[in-house]
Amino acid sequence: MSGLAEGTVRGLVGVVAAPVGGVVTCVTRVLQGVEGTLQSRDISEARREESERSRPRRATYGARGELRPYSELDALWVARLRTLQGGTLAGARLVIVEAGLREPSVTLVVTTAHLLVVRVVGPGGAAIGDVTVESILQLRDISVVEARGDVILIATLAGGESGLKCKSREQAALIAEALGGAVVAAQQQ
Repeated sequence: MSGLAEGTVRGLVGVVAAPVGGVVTCVTRVLQGVEGTLQSRDISEARREESERSRPRRATYGARGELRPYSELDALWVARLRTLQGGTLAGARLVIVEAGLREPSVTLVVTTAHLLVVRVVGPGGAAIGDVTVESILQLRDISVVEARGDVILIATLAGGESGLKCKSREQAALIAEALGGAVVAAQQQ
């Protein structure tokens, strides 16, 4: 009799426990699927939000990546630098961006390593249109930066000289000062 009672009890417990265990396993797997879906949705939403940003990422400045108040022009140029010169300027940190040097379409972009004079053609302003790099110099190759009137004089270690015409004496002086500081910093690295 004891064997019969033991078998009956095991059978009754199994009849109740097996379906309960199956339901628990089923609920667990459904919850794992829901969690995975929510995680992938969070990732895809983050990617979508990044692509639908209302403004470009903030530019960072100088060798230490300092932050300054947001400038859309600078932010657009940081994004644009990723595509110029075959991507070799990607990740560049800005020193200054000055749009409209001698004419509205000419922009001076100084990073911690390069000086670029670019011409922007087309609608959209100083960083949106098609860009042609008119000249590019590595800052470590520059020996002298000097403002003379409304012109910034740049001399290279190789003996070359060039001048950048600005809109005013004040603009030339400010740019020459910032560019000179960037040249010194680049040569010290």
